Amino acid sequence: MGSVDTWAAQHLPPPRSNARPVAESFGTVVDRIAYSQVRAYRLLMTADDLAAPRVHAAWYRLAELADTYTDLITAFGRRTVRLPDLSEAHPPEWLR
Repeated sequence: MGSVDTWAAQHLPPPRSNARPVAESFGTVVDRIAYSQVRAYRLLMTADDLAAPRVHAAWYRLAELADTYTDLITAFGRRTVRLPDLSEAHPPEWLR
């Protein structure tokens, strides 16, 4: 996550002066997507019933995260959001 955050800080366009901060670091967002993708794929490959609610829920969550990521990238491109101060960033609850 730290490498992604460093890359993002160096490559994303500078935010406007009135840009709102995002709640999570860019690396955290990418990490959540990666975790969700691995979980959804694993369920798909190991589930006895591919129509099981947990399989559907995992893929639905991944789709939600992909939409959120797209919205975030669009906001960065428009310079309407800014990265959080990484010195104050905390790892997500599930990583503690």
